[in-house]
Amino acid sequence: MLKSISVLILLVPFLASAAANRGADLLAKLPLRFEANQGQWPAGVRFAARASERSVILTDREAVLRLGSGELRLRPVGALNAPARIEGLDKLRSGATYLMGQDKSAWRGNVPSYGRVAYRNVYQGIDLLYKGAGRRLEYDFVVAPRTDPAVIRMEFAGASRLSIAGDGSLVAAVGSEELRQPVPFAFQEDPASGARTQVAAHYRVLGNNQVAFTLGEYDTARPLTIDPVLVATYFGGDSVDVATAVAVDTQNQVWVAGYTSSTSLPLAGNPYVGEKAGSVDIFVAKFNPNVSGADSLVWSTYLGGDGSDKVTAMALSGDGFLYLTGDTMSTNFPLAGTSAQGAIKGDTDAFLVRLSRTQQGIDALWYSTYFGGDRRDYGTAVTVDSQNRPYIAGYATTGEGFTYAGGSFQPANRGGYDAFFAMFVPDGSSTLRYSSFIGGSKTDVATGIAVDRAGIVHLTGYTMSEDFPFTTGAYRTTPAGRGDIFYARADITRSGLNGLLYATFIGGSDTDLAYGMTADAAGRLYITGYTFSSDFPIVGTPIQSTNAGGADVFLLRIDPSAPGDNPITYSSYLGGAGSEIAYGISAGANSRVAITGYSDSTDFPTRGNPLQPRTGGSIDAFLALIDFAPATPALLYSSYVGGDSPDFGYQVAPDARGNFYMVGSTTSRRLATPNVFQADLSRFADGFLVRFNLCEVAAVCEAQGLTPQSSRPGINTVAEACLAPEGPSLSMKGAVCSESGGGAILCTRKVCSADLQ
Repeated sequence: MLKSISVLILLVPFLASAAANRGADLLAKLPLRFEANQGQWPAGVRFAARASERSVILTDREAVLRLGSGELRLRPVGALNAPARIEGLDKLRSGATYLMGQDKSAWRGNVPSYGRVAYRNVYQGIDLLYKGAGRRLEYDFVVAPRTDPAVIRMEFAGASRLSIAGDGSLVAAVGSEELRQPVPFAFQEDPASGARTQVAAHYRVLGNNQVAFTLGEYDTARPLTIDPVLVATYFGGDSVDVATAVAVDTQNQVWVAGYTSSTSLPLAGNPYVGEKAGSVDIFVAKFNPNVSGADSLVWSTYLGGDGSDKVTAMALSGDGFLYLTGDTMSTNFPLAGTSAQGAIKGDTDAFLVRLSRTQQGIDALWYSTYFGGDRRDYGTAVTVDSQNRPYIAGYATTGEGFTYAGGSFQPANRGGYDAFFAMFVPDGSSTLRYSSFIGGSKTDVATGIAVDRAGIVHLTGYTMSEDFPFTTGAYRTTPAGRGDIFYARADITRSGLNGLLYATFIGGSDTDLAYGMTADAAGRLYITGYTFSSDFPIVGTPIQSTNAGGADVFLLRIDPSAPGDNPITYSSYLGGAGSEIAYGISAGANSRVAITGYSDSTDFPTRGNPLQPRTGGSIDAFLALIDFAPATPALLYSSYVGGDSPDFGYQVAPDARGNFYMVGSTTSRRLATPNVFQADLSRFADGFLVRFNLCEVAAVCEAQGLTPQSSRPGINTVAEACLAPEGPSLSMKGAVCSESGGGAILCTRKVCSADLQ
């Protein structure tokens, strides 16, 4: 590998089957290994990967893909150094053995195998690398500084047709089958800040079965990468798997948590526990979204005891830990550190778990504890404060056996389910520092918690109690319907009733339930859930002013510092003629808030060139992105996400680059995109992870009177974003996407300037 690279170009097309026979994956059995030829292959073969009747042969001058219905030969056209110097990279531990005939001198043992094969200097300053990734073959061009990638030409000998599909992918027809290469995703990374700037990249068919690559403008003094994009992947084993929580760390690694009844969950790295312990276990998985295929899963583990253990929420702390909460029925739930409660007390207890984000194996679990009373207790939300101390919220059926700490303002359950919250210090000998109920004589459930810079705790959830403990000066002191949202804030440094600073009902004349809350950098709170009320309180200029169906999503913005008795500064409905329920909400950069949940409406309002403008089945997940930067908040983007069976979105999280990650559960078989960790549904129901890159070229195209061309969310490459009036052959000279102030990716207006040459 070149040592002094200042410009690195990885042109990463993925060869994936799109055959008419959906049961046949062209490279489904391709091993992730290239064997060096030591006589087991014909002369002229340097390396090979094979499985059954399908194989990849690497010779001095080409890669030969032997398929069921033909043969495809990939050749760098006009290479200056052919045959190139060829070497295997990433040597694998195990080798192959060949017993060829009766002459033992011809036998070969421990034949070396490699993860990648490099063709050095195929063009001056340009290397070509082949590697197996999951079920596909991947090839990269690595370009040295000040080297022009325009010299690269790849011939697809043996293809009867080469074409570019509407989504920008390259399609090669070979016999009765097709191979598809998705659009590469280009970016440059600032070495100091890690901020990324997107660069246009797309294919160009030249005739004679040759393909070139076209890049937009970029800074030749900085590295440039074509990202193997993780777009949508399943994650699961042989039974039911549900992904309920997602978060992105400062290294842009994606953490997913949920629960599983599968015994064959995909494991990677050094798991804390390598097998399922009970009927349902927690799982935690770490993905690297800058790596494609099977390699994108960095670490995963089971976590649980002999009963049922479910995780509902996750939070990352600034000191390198991950916190989980949920509920457990296990009598031997794994405990670590000085637990606040060392044994289960009731049928079901809440829990708090602290995992290291940098350590694996048995060292990964730093702290865990049960938390609850003598009957049933559930953890629903978790957060950390500025001092990296975790807080959980949830609900409990009784106050008997419940542990109170600090100056609880309500040290008793007043009836039915009551909401609770608690603060822990996992490094201390007395790890539970504060806990309290909040509720009335009926059902009260906390579903969201946040802590501001001053240490004030903010809670939301829903209540059926007419005697919920509202405070003087509350926005509403009596319930409006059969079930209302509540919003409360508390100062845990105060003792007794003085600790409850504010509590209010919010809602209309029917049922209104809050399921999620998030806070932005300015301390404003956003609450979502669903409402049946036709008179839900609307504030400001809403996205949608009326309830369109049975249950609609609601969105509230609360400013705790707002003067007077009304902290609500914005509210809106969102939904179609059927029913929508929102479970997850997250605030990203540039005053953007993302919501996910599910919809059974056929007219859910989609916006912004959606990934999926129409429902795929009876129930689909959805993602909605609301822009609060303008004076009038706007629905910037919304889309269905799902296949032909029920799909549910449970949580969404932003990264520092303007992307949003969404997780949930699906039973559909047409959700994943090519070259992801797991392309197929395992069996019954799998978790899923989707990344949305919301580069806003659609709006830019429309602003200049041009029609957006891509059908993907926003767009990952702006190379063919707009249809020119003259036709679809619009070249994107000067097209760039760049980082704006908060780290979000925005496309500049010159993205739609046409160069029709």
